Amino acid sequence: MDVNFSAIEVEVYSRTIDRELVLEALHSENFNISEMQPSKRVSSNRPTNTIWYGPDVPPGAVELVTEILIEKGLDIVEVKPFSIADGKEAKIQVGSQEYVK
Repeated sequence: MDVNFSAIEVEVYSRTIDRELVLEALHSENFNISEMQPSKRVSSNRPTNTIWYGPDVPPGAVELVTEILIEKGLDIVEVKPFSIADGKEAKIQVGSQEYVK
């Protein structure tokens, strides 16, 4: 399947710890990237570990974003659909979430 990656918006909420790595990796694939301000409630030292996506995002795009970030050495713990996709149907978000081990 041929996917037009420039039509898919990728919002990057990554923290200072790995933000440049994430942006560089995704820019290499011509995604439409928006740098977003991460929540101040979340530690700036928490690395990128989660990818969320909307129902209109082709599975191949989600897989590619995941593969790119894993290849760059990021520990992606979870890839999941938005719990509420209202307004985010064709978006992918990259950020971090706290996971209890």
